Amino acid sequence: MRGGSPRGLARIGAGVAAMAVVVLSASPAFATTGRIESLPTLPDGDLGIVFSAVGLAPGETIDLSTVKVAINGQPAVSRASFVADTATQPLRQTMLTIDVSGSMANVIGTSRTTRIDAAKQAANAFLSGVPKDVYVGIVTFADAAKVARAPTQDHAKVKQVIDGLAATNGNTALFDAVVAANGALDPKGIGNQLLLTDGANDRGTNTLATAAANVKASKVVLDAVSIGADAVGLKQLTTLTTAGNGSTVSADNASQLTDIFTSAATDQANQVIIDVTVPPNLAG
Repeated sequence: MRGGSPRGLARIGAGVAAMAVVVLSASPAFATTGRIESLPTLPDGDLGIVFSAVGLAPGETIDLSTVKVAINGQPAVSRASFVADTATQPLRQTMLTIDVSGSMANVIGTSRTTRIDAAKQAANAFLSGVPKDVYVGIVTFADAAKVARAPTQDHAKVKQVIDGLAATNGNTALFDAVVAANGALDPKGIGNQLLLTDGANDRGTNTLATAAANVKASKVVLDAVSIGADAVGLKQLTTLTTAGNGSTVSADNASQLTDIFTSAATDQANQVIIDVTVPPNLAG
């Protein structure tokens, strides 16, 4: 067990076309979602599975001794380690894609906090919790998308960019921002994108179809957070996150937004890499 309260039994079923991941708690019985972030081939030739249990509460973690792997229903020999504890860590990267359009100057919910200030608080909370080995970058978007900070392990430099964010008078080039963020990630690594917006796309060169295709082809995991988006905006975000094997959630206040970003950092801090010996009858 690694600090805090363990989450038990992670069962990974690997089929020909897809893998399903489920994490169960030993007591009381509770299920939470999880996802496979990457399937690298390890130096010894074994299959690697980088697995995230999504939605862990602060202090919760995975009990590595309970991780089980099945391939086409057949149990396989496996060994799980936290990514942060492995000798050869995979390249992990996250882009924070943040809306700085004019409407971000409005307040969030019924508070006096502006949406952009709430976004800055949440992004800084993410930085405080994300592992030091994770490369973090920033894309901002209004009338146009901009890579404000290329992915770096120098989180202090990322914080400088976050602290300087301000709402503009611009519109919402959402689709261009998603594509720009993916373009800033190294395709050889594990890519995540955490997108924050308060509206629907109304500017830029990319369409929803081209942006979704880009996300799917990149294999970047895309999660999105909406602040007050209408039905059109939510539908756009859901299309993008479906393509990116992620989820779309809404935040009604600054505290909730910070909790979402903190949870995203916790998920990355608890990522597990599983070394799987493929049974001979299934290899090759």
